[in-house]
Formats: sequence, C-alpha cells, structure tokens
Amino acid sequence: MPKISKNNVNLQKTGRVVEYAFNKAYDVTKDVNFISRFENADVYGDFVDETLASAIMVNQYPLMVYGKKLSMGGVGYVSSLPEYRGNGGISRLMKEILADLHEQGTAVSNLAPFSERFYRHFGYENTISQKKYDITPAAFSNLIREKGGLIKRGAFADEEISAAVISLHDAVLKENERNTIIREKWWWNRLDTYYANRNIAVCYEDEKPTGYLIYRINGLEFIIDEFVHKTPISFKRLLNFVGTHNGQCTSFSYAAPVHKNIEEAFTEHEGITVTLVPYMMSRIIEVKKLLDCLPIDANIVLGVQEDDLCPWNVGNWVKDSAEGWHKTDEVPDISGPITAFSQLLLGESPLETMLSSGKLSGKKMKEFEKLNGKVSFYDYF
Repeated sequence: MPKISKNNVNLQKTGRVVEYAFNKAYDVTKDVNFISRFENADVYGDFVDETLASAIMVNQYPLMVYGKKLSMGGVGYVSSLPEYRGNGGISRLMKEILADLHEQGTAVSNLAPFSERFYRHFGYENTISQKKYDITPAAFSNLIREKGGLIKRGAFADEEISAAVISLHDAVLKENERNTIIREKWWWNRLDTYYANRNIAVCYEDEKPTGYLIYRINGLEFIIDEFVHKTPISFKRLLNFVGTHNGQCTSFSYAAPVHKNIEEAFTEHEGITVTLVPYMMSRIIEVKKLLDCLPIDANIVLGVQEDDLCPWNVGNWVKDSAEGWHKTDEVPDISGPITAFSQLLLGESPLETMLSSGKLSGKKMKEFEKLNGKVSFYDYF
C-alpha cells in the first residue's frame, strides 16, 4: 500500500528522502515543524525493495469556500532520491492520493508546484497568485498619516496578541472567501515555530482589535508575512507602523493576496513596485461538493468535459432545490475541462477571462458576477 504507517522507522526513512530532496543540512526528524506535519499527515511512500525512493505528505485542512466549510487535501514534501527519479514513483503516488481523497470525501486539493506542467497531468491548475510589493524607505514619506488606533506589539506566545490575531483571521473567513484555510490550533502553532523571530503588531480601536500585522526583520529587510485590517484606521495605522522602520531597514516587501491594494495608502507611488506571481495550484476532487457551495440560484448547466483521474466529475451539472447540483442531459451553458473549472471557481479569474482565453467555452452569464469571493491565502505547505 502506498500509504505508510507512521512509526519511527518510517519517520527516519521519510526524513532522509526529504533532507536530500530539499537540501536540508540537518536531521529533520528532530525538527518540531517537520514532526508536526508528519504527525498530522497521511504519508505516502514508493518503495524499491526496502528503500523508500519517493515520499509525499498530505495534510487535511478545513477550507472556507463561499461561506461554507469544505475539506482540502494539502499536498507537500513531494520528494525523491536522485537515483530513483524518473521511474514514475511520484506519479504513482499522486494517482493513489487522488483516489484516497475521493474515498475520504475531500472536496479539493491545493499544492505549491515545483513544476506547473507536471501537476497539470493530475488535474491541477494555477488558482492562487500573490501580489508582491517591494517598497523603498523613501516611499513612506508619501504615506497618508493616521494617528488613530493604538498599536500593541508582541509575539504569538502572548495570549492577548494571539487571541486578537485568531479572532481577526476568523472574522475574515466570514466574509466572501473562496479558497482560504481555516487554521486549526496545530497549524497556528506550526506557523509560529516555522518562521523564526516573527513579530506581531495589533491595532486596537476602542479597546477592540481591528487589524494585525505579522512581520519579520531579516537583516535590513522588513518582511510583511500577513496583513489583516477591518477598518480604514487599522489599514493606515499599521502601514504607518511599518513606515517607522524606514531608518532601520533598507527594503520592505509584502507577498499579498491579489485583492490587497496597499498602494491606496500612499499619495505618490514612486518607490513602490508591484509584481503578480503564481503561488498555488488547485484541483477539484468532488465537483458536486464545490458546486453546492456556489451562491448561484439560476438554472445554469455546467459541463465538465474532461477529468481522466477523477471521472466521477465528468458530465453536465445543474442545480435544483431538492438535490442541489446533479447530473443532467441538458446542454451546458459553460463547458470545459476540470482544470478550467478549478481556476474559475477556486481562483480569482473571472468568467469573461476564462472565455476569452479559450479555457472555457460558452456565454457570459451575469450570475457569475456573484462569484466575487476573495482568496486570502497566506499559508504554505
């Protein structure tokens, strides 16, 4: 069986493969971050005789999709020993993973690709991008000043700080998110230990937390890891806090969700560079479960024309009040392969873009304007 039991022997074998594949110069089996992933994952291994040649970890994360909770299989630590690369081990494991996720009822899967072309063979497509900001110290002279709010700085170990951060993150999930992780306790703890020396600044208004900033100072670089704000005051106040470091740091960076627009807090944009970079790929495992989350009530027929590895998704799907979405013989209004529907429903590509690029065929439909959910995805696995 490709799924291996989690014992010390297999922990050591998995550790050796990961160390070589990811150039780790230390024993990962003594790393609390690796152990937390291993203990909370399904671990898949491809063996050649007694040697573990390839390994993949799959962690289950709850996901917020259009106000509803779905299960997501996060694929990570995809690794092989060099002497066994090219023998199809990873491909065999990926096929087993998709079959298992289907059996478990997992709705979607996300991963950070080492090769986009490779993962498209398994039905994954680019869905989540990052808006990367690079800001010079001088640019902060053009920042709109904000004196409202109170900033408290600390670490995640501080109970008041962590409670504020978690409550604000959970508040974001209640908004119109379409592919955002609901962080469980073990994942919050791992994020804190994985990134060394992270600081947290929380903005309070009338003694209530309204925004937070998670950041690191790496040498002379100020790195914003996460930025959440619920009010205009917290938006500008936290950026003013960043700006107080312009005499201490020579560069500022922030890998933001696509919908963030921090440039709006600046009166001039000189010294601000913005780059859009692909980040995560997604794959629909159970299309019915995903379709049942959509805020669409109209009689629309969607045709999934191609899905070799998850053939249960193929067909024309329509919604009614009794069954939700189900298969039909009706002619589809919009059709295409599962990769295109993953991009449309789990990413931020509007229907018009998908039609004009030829990834989907059909007609523009005003009902899809409701699919304006954001993707606030800061996580990595």
